Amino acid sequence: MTSHLLAVFIGGGLGACSRFLMTLVVTDLFAGKGSLPFGTMFCNVTGSFLIGLAAAFAVGSSFEQHPLFRHLILIGFLGGYTTFSSFSLETMTLLQSGKTVAATLNAVGSMTLCLVGVTLGSLLGNFVRTHTTG
Repeated sequence: MTSHLLAVFIGGGLGACSRFLMTLVVTDLFAGKGSLPFGTMFCNVTGSFLIGLAAAFAVGSSFEQHPLFRHLILIGFLGGYTTFSSFSLETMTLLQSGKTVAATLNAVGSMTLCLVGVTLGSLLGNFVRTHTTG
């Protein structure tokens, strides 16, 4: 139990730091391009892609059987990297600021792109797994 908790702790810390840095980079890239929180959306979409990829790629491998993989990568790192609570707060703030269109675009865009991301990641993971194993 202790090793699993430590794996989540380490993965979550690394994921949160990665989210912070990526949000800064993406926010700088999109500065002045509207009121959408592009940094959060980027982390949610790329995190969704990565979790789909990692989960699909792990099927039938030793990673799937090893709970530390799930705790370190899926729950820890990608859980810390994606930002659903930040997304929710930013959407609510947009609504409270009267930016209904931006809030709607953020909510619908994030959900749609994250579902596309996890689907594409899963498809890629399944493709790689089936074409690299005997």
